[in-house]
Amino acid sequence: MAVNTALIEVHKELDAKMAPVNGWNMPLFYPGGAVAEHRFCRSGCGIFDGGNRKIWQFNGDIAGLDDKFSTPVSTLNCGMFQDCMLLAEQGGIKAVYTVCRMAENDLLAIAAPGCEVPFPGGNDLSGVLSSFTLLGKKAAEVLAAAADAEIPENGRWQKLTFVDENEEFRAITLSMEKFGEQGFEFIFNAEYAADLYDLFYRNVTVHPAGLHAYESLRIESGTPAWGSEWSAGLSAGNYLVTAKLGRHPVKPGSDICDAAGNVIGKVTGSAFCPSDECAKLIGMTNCHISAGTVLFIGDISATVL
Repeated sequence: MAVNTALIEVHKELDAKMAPVNGWNMPLFYPGGAVAEHRFCRSGCGIFDGGNRKIWQFNGDIAGLDDKFSTPVSTLNCGMFQDCMLLAEQGGIKAVYTVCRMAENDLLAIAAPGCEVPFPGGNDLSGVLSSFTLLGKKAAEVLAAAADAEIPENGRWQKLTFVDENEEFRAITLSMEKFGEQGFEFIFNAEYAADLYDLFYRNVTVHPAGLHAYESLRIESGTPAWGSEWSAGLSAGNYLVTAKLGRHPVKPGSDICDAAGNVIGKVTGSAFCPSDECAKLIGMTNCHISAGTVLFIGDISATVL
């Protein structure tokens, strides 16, 4: 049975189309559709539920974690965060976390969506803490209007306080660039998730957005997903490819073939990309493919970008 995020009642109230994704009930899109949500992110600001990300706290010897990750965790300065890949013993990637250095011996780790792998030595705070993300051209403007302090720069986190009718909501705020737009992820007490969401949602610049818009923004920008795409890409002989389709996306998992009909890879993600007025795919191939090469997914052609 799929698990609800802390914002489930908000999604119901906004009449979102819900579906189970990686064990979580998540909004696919809202009335008006994913294309409108995508375009709103490019012109204004979208708000995405991130409650499907497990959150872990680590207290202890941070340097002892370094040999478990692709990049050293102990070199991360307090007030900074970075994406860290947990390595499997036999090679490849076991999990990916966004790791925040909170203090000398204190880390906060937010798992990639759908990842259930425990952070080494970590304390599971899922259910106690939750998250959502503001993403779009006017995200910084929206946050600056609501925050009581200067907003953090990219790659930094900061504790911010938001006041609404004499109620205070505190959140750890991570500042990042994502899919060509400014983004801010908030980590907060799950008990007041709906109230904090509502504080931002009331801003006319903000529009609710679901997983379909998130995928179209990701694929439009050519950004691979954490997990299978990165794991495959680190394996010998695998290459990331982005290609342009017609109006309609193709099904993830479909074979990618060359002009001679040889299977050379798999589609890992595909979506209609409104800003480019076409569909695109991201996939992994067993050889490097030059830009302009025409590939085939069944009887559908795709031109490598």
